[in-house]
Amino acid sequence: LGTGAGLAFMSKGLLGPGILGLSTLTLPFLFAPWRTKVYLKALAVALVAVLPWLLVWPSALYLRDPELFMRWFWDNNFGRYLGFVELGPPAKDLFWLRTFPWVTFPVSVLALWTLWLRGREGLANDGVRVALVVSLIGWGVLFLAHTARDLYALPLLAPLAVISAGGLRELPRGVVFVGYWGSTLLFGLLAATLWVIWLYGLATGHPPPWSLLERHLAMDFVPLWSPAAFLVAVALQIGWVWVALHHRPPRTSALLAWPAGLILAWGLASTLHLPWLDHGKSYRGVFTELAAALPENYYCVADLAEMRLRESERGRLHYVAGI
Repeated sequence: LGTGAGLAFMSKGLLGPGILGLSTLTLPFLFAPWRTKVYLKALAVALVAVLPWLLVWPSALYLRDPELFMRWFWDNNFGRYLGFVELGPPAKDLFWLRTFPWVTFPVSVLALWTLWLRGREGLANDGVRVALVVSLIGWGVLFLAHTARDLYALPLLAPLAVISAGGLRELPRGVVFVGYWGSTLLFGLLAATLWVIWLYGLATGHPPPWSLLERHLAMDFVPLWSPAAFLVAVALQIGWVWVALHHRPPRTSALLAWPAGLILAWGLASTLHLPWLDHGKSYRGVFTELAAALPENYYCVADLAEMRLRESERGRLHYVAGI
């Protein structure tokens, strides 16, 4: 618990430790098994384990620059969350209500199925209680935040997956069949499309002139042969085929077709098509030209809040151009 909170802290500031901390304090108020000396000892051990993560880097930052420390601690954590400092994209237009269904699919549906199937027996399980409390508090924290990115929800898939695992073996056969064949067809067609686009580019020297691709990617890219990327892509494709052939209905493990398909799709995009995506989406060229065009002495490029630059762009602006 302590090391996990420390890793979450180093990844995204106080958000992760805050969710875990609120969860550990909430459990004793809700359930008797956590009102024990053993639990208090466990929290004491976790506190000792998390202290190096919470103290070493912030102390070094404070010793280097107290003003920069306060900017990180107060503005980037509390200001971003409460909204009195504009640092991230605002959570507007019911962002999480629109985002929750697709970000958590299908694990949220399976979690609800498990809770309904197990009923009171499931809610009496200590593991389910922990995962449920972390999920509810985590999503509550995100819903109340002033800023929102779907990326923030990724860690909260883990407790939902823990809950979902308890009801997989009791899924109706029809659901397993639909899940397997739907996943196999969807990701099989998607993988075939990614391979065809890559092969077309190598054969002709330019991407296929499809209107959908032209709207989102640069068409002046010249595809290049990369043996390493090709071998990794082939390994991913073989792995997906193996999963699809060895885990078939009515076995519950046939549901592996969905996560295996996701891994295949992202893997092919990140190997065969990464140079093309980087060519069309990277800010490196833009920011390098910007740095070259600036006068020798300048104070500010523009107000970041007015430009609505997100944290990824701001980080790249600093990394590439030193701005």
